[in-house]
Amino acid sequence: MAIYESVYILKTDIEDEQEQKIVDDLRSIYKKTRSKIISDLKWGKRPLPYLVKNEKEGVFYYFLWECSGGNAVGELQKKVRVTDRIIRSFHVRIDDEIKRYKKKYLAGKNINILGTIKNDGKDKEDVDTQELVYLEPTAVYLVDEY
Repeated sequence: MAIYESVYILKTDIEDEQEQKIVDDLRSIYKKTRSKIISDLKWGKRPLPYLVKNEKEGVFYYFLWECSGGNAVGELQKKVRVTDRIIRSFHVRIDDEIKRYKKKYLAGKNINILGTIKNDGKDKEDVDTQELVYLEPTAVYLVDEY
């Protein structure tokens, strides 16, 4: 099962009802493609590092989700293309990163995955990828500690 992180940046001049409708439409696409949303967060209004479609700020939404098959990313990209209120989006597949860090954890290396591994007293070998709990988004912030 593929695990993805997606970030959507919306224009700041839209009303709350429009913003909520766009986010609900995105959630319905996840549901339609049989994807499971693990976490979705509104990061709020943030400055952009450079102008994007003449916007200096955007409203950020973050989704962590599992895809069990199908073309969920393609469907999401279609929705972004036809929605003029979404100024930018990106999707990052992170399950390979999770597997890589799980291997390092099982090998006894001290790693920081910006989260905790809840193994409830089990041995390291019993820790499953699905038991990794992330406190923050991981795609950009996975860091080794030696």
